[in-house]
Amino acid sequence: MKKCLFSLIISILCMPFYGCISLSSQTKLTALQGVQGQVFEQKGNTMPMKGQKTSKGTFLHTMVYIFEPTSLLKVEGLNGQICAKVNAVLVDSMMTDKDGKYKIALKPGKYSLMVKFGQGFFVPYFSGTHELSIIEILPKTFSELDIIVNVNASY
Repeated sequence: MKKCLFSLIISILCMPFYGCISLSSQTKLTALQGVQGQVFEQKGNTMPMKGQKTSKGTFLHTMVYIFEPTSLLKVEGLNGQICAKVNAVLVDSMMTDKDGKYKIALKPGKYSLMVKFGQGFFVPYFSGTHELSIIEILPKTFSELDIIVNVNASY
């Protein structure tokens, strides 16, 4: 009887801790939305040739940055698609794997995505409203975005 009562008391005292462990591991596993894709680099002559397959380039092992929505007014040293500095709040970042793949969980909303390249940041595309590479994350959806860094490519 004492063993049963002791086991019951220990179980009751430990139950809140089991709940916390379960809850924290559960939140890590339930990333429902964000952005994912691959980063490629094109170099040299990439002019499409008749009869040849087009290539996205080679996999680029680099850092992917997610900022609050960023405009032309929030970057410094913009030269083509490369800027030297981003004056916006950094939301998240991650290193791509050897195949250039990335996957970042984000809350629903709008963000700017940029890639580390050389000493600056590569801006994949511009919107028509002075915003830089805006992505919109919808609930329960991973947006697909492959990025082709074509700074060293010629057409």
